[in-house]
Amino acid sequence: MPFSTRIRASLVMVVLAIAGAVLTGCAQLPPPGEPAYTNPADQAAAAERELARARTSASPQKELHQLAAANIYRQLGDQARAEAILGGRNPAALPLASLADYSLGYSAIAIANGDYQRARALLTNPYLEQEASTLPYPVQAQWRQRRAELLAMTGDEGASIDEYVALAALPDAALPAADRAAIHELIWAALNRMSDDAFAKFSAGATDDDVKGWYQLAQVSRDSRGNLRQQNRRVHLWLARLPLKSLVFFLR
Repeated sequence: MPFSTRIRASLVMVVLAIAGAVLTGCAQLPPPGEPAYTNPADQAAAAERELARARTSASPQKELHQLAAANIYRQLGDQARAEAILGGRNPAALPLASLADYSLGYSAIAIANGDYQRARALLTNPYLEQEASTLPYPVQAQWRQRRAELLAMTGDEGASIDEYVALAALPDAALPAADRAAIHELIWAALNRMSDDAFAKFSAGATDDDVKGWYQLAQVSRDSRGNLRQQNRRVHLWLARLPLKSLVFFLR
């Protein structure tokens, strides 16, 4: 039974060990300007038409056509061609929704190539970070998920947990219940992987109420391993101390 479901069913149970779960993928923005094609040759031709339009267009239409072409080549599995199109482009000319699409698409290629530094730069674009809350919920979810995964890959577990908590806090319209439960399991698994020193460091630095709640719950588990009676008592105390906003978050 998923971690979040156990909390809803019995507020006094703490999960001692939860296997990691993989989030289901979030839908990507469709490439603008061209209908969907199923034949690879037609797709490639559509991409080349977008590049031809880019050559005769001014910004920001030029960049939009290039992004559309790159997205088509990504769908075809030609990551090298997509990267060649995206590399050196000026994303500052893109409107917000297209900037998010650009950052997600290019970061996926960078991660596949092991270029985590480039991926991080793409996903931490200051304008994108500032305006992320105005993006459609599925895009916000994909952006948060990609950031959390990248941070975990690069060993920044504390920041990864922060991102996963922010992802789990998105409205129900953004995440199916199964995805939210999977995110909770990822958070719990990351907390249990932490060394005592890392746990103490990140727990002390937590400022968000929901993030604090997770560390407090994990601390209960750490302090009362093998003693279910003590766990139950301490979970009661943990729930009593939670701010209302966080209580709602944990019981979703």
